[in-house]
Amino acid sequence: MADEFDIESASGSALRDKLEETLKTNKSLSSQNSELLADRVIREKGFSHISAEDLVGLEPGEIEDKAQQLEDDAAKAEADTLRKVLSRQGLEGDKLDEAVASMLKSDGKSEQGVERSKDDDSFSRVRELNRSAGGPVRTNTDGLSPRQKMELDL
Repeated sequence: MADEFDIESASGSALRDKLEETLKTNKSLSSQNSELLADRVIREKGFSHISAEDLVGLEPGEIEDKAQQLEDDAAKAEADTLRKVLSRQGLEGDKLDEAVASMLKSDGKSEQGVERSKDDDSFSRVRELNRSAGGPVRTNTDGLSPRQKMELDL
């Protein structure tokens, strides 16, 4: 090996430097491994509300459970926001439940089979509901977050 290190004849400071270098390398490799694992879990499980950055700093054994928890929390928050926004439009009871379920249910494909984000589909449904309710339709939503766009579109 080109990077051989003689532990028995090295000084204390050289050992300390080697330890710090090794720890730094291990931390970097562990971080890369965790990021790759997080990407794989998100992709395999089909999570759409979280990203690998949400799982930074976790141990590999914690990633899958934490990813599931974050995805569930984000999906619940999305449903709660939709419910709140649609109830402001006057929907209630079964119609409100159906509208929320309809907006959350998406196969992620457009009519032409092109991948489309869940947000795009939700926005289209919100606009459709808004038009049928006679509300204003906003066309300039540049610079707004997806949640702001959805709330303002209603």
